[in-house]
Amino acid sequence: FDDKTYQATVVMTIEDVADVLGYAVNYVRNELQHQPGFPAKLDRFKQPRWSRQDVLAWAGVQSN
Repeated sequence: FDDKTYQATVVMTIEDVADVLGYAVNYVRNELQHQPGFPAKLDRFKQPRWSRQDVLAWAGVQSN
């Protein structure tokens, strides 16, 4: 185990995504997650989850 190269994925719920981006949960659920370029959901969870790093990277691109 090399902690310099290991990076755990921080997982966000739809509520987390809405809070961080400043949107209503319903907007993220019904609109935002379906827009081209929005990060794909992580497929290993029963409920929708996103990588925090991917969401923040997407948000950074949107603000430029």
